[in-house]
Amino acid sequence: MDMTQMEDGADAEGSVQSGEGDFVVVERVQSPTEAHIIRNCLESAGIAAHVADANTVQANWVWTVAVGGVRVMVRQSMAEQAKEVVAQYRAGALVLEGESIQAPATVPLEPGQALWNPDAAAAWSLWVTPLFGCVLHLLNARTLRNPGMVRASLVWLTVCAAATGVVMTHMLRHEQSAAGLLVASSLLSPLTCLWYVFSARDQSKFIVERHGRKYRKHFILVALIPALLLYYLPAMFG
Repeated sequence: MDMTQMEDGADAEGSVQSGEGDFVVVERVQSPTEAHIIRNCLESAGIAAHVADANTVQANWVWTVAVGGVRVMVRQSMAEQAKEVVAQYRAGALVLEGESIQAPATVPLEPGQALWNPDAAAAWSLWVTPLFGCVLHLLNARTLRNPGMVRASLVWLTVCAAATGVVMTHMLRHEQSAAGLLVASSLLSPLTCLWYVFSARDQSKFIVERHGRKYRKHFILVALIPALLLYYLPAMFG
């Protein structure tokens, strides 16, 4: 089975039919390079694996969100074993013979640098739409000077801005009140969860792995209070 067949034959559940059995997704990543690394790890363990949507993401990175990232797929019968291999890869246990496994050293932020807590930003986004978290995550990505993270943040910011605009316009036409805005936030919560699973969680993990848990943080209320006022006050006093 070639890559085109894998990409064109995948259904909404992330599985694909073939003469060799069903293929299912065992991992989703944003980087085609990482997807191929995981595929190589699986094949080294004797598990046939395929990468789907890598060419699409490579050629059109703005479609990363739409296609759900790059998928690593294996036969359904090997899925559990494959997930164990992926877990070992994530834990850094797949090393060359003779190498020792050491916890990666954390790197302090540069003097004067600080980051927004990515998990706190995601949690508060449930109250003030995912735009709040997307903006703070974009600021973090720029502080970290990570081009891939910046691109992903811009994609999600665009998607969330469009969805927020549609939902809020519809809600405010019917009920221009704080209650209406709360309903709008609840309607956007599934999008907030998707953003967290496919992007925000990766940034949180990256920051902890690179800078530890005691990195310098901006005081979240500095961003949260203006966001709450901007979001709710016009409806309350309009």
